[in-house]
Amino acid sequence: MGTIIRSRQGYYEEDIDNIDFFKQAEEKRGDKREVESVLDKTVKSCTSKSEVIKMVTDFYSELYKSQNIDRQSMTNYLEDLDLNKLTEEDKTNFDTVITQDECLKLLKEFNNNKSPGVDGLGKSFYLKFWNIIGVDLVEVLNNMYLKGELTETMKTGLISLYI
Repeated sequence: MGTIIRSRQGYYEEDIDNIDFFKQAEEKRGDKREVESVLDKTVKSCTSKSEVIKMVTDFYSELYKSQNIDRQSMTNYLEDLDLNKLTEEDKTNFDTVITQDECLKLLKEFNNNKSPGVDGLGKSFYLKFWNIIGVDLVEVLNNMYLKGELTETMKTGLISLYI
């Protein structure tokens, strides 16, 4: 589906062969972005896909692992920050579910030709099909807000390495 959206053309309804063209082009771009090798800590080249995945996973796991922090220094720093406080009216306004009008207004402010998720669907898709998906989308957003948790697929992220 993302391929169709990213083609930014009316080909989908007109000619399915054109979709194959864009799909092949996207796959080639994906091949170019794939990391073929990485160097480990001993500067040994790792070239198998499983080795590359393990090295990248290990690197980012180490980079983002929890560290011992000085909680008192952190508390002092946060207490010294001069932050604006929400008024009671703001708290009331912000502590409500989102409406379809609010969601559509925010959607219109998104950048064009950007895909916020791994599905490749961007602003133009949501605007084009708003009358079909708007109610369901707002319901999903509000359910996440009320439960305080993202859906499983929204917890997934991709890291692209450009070498």
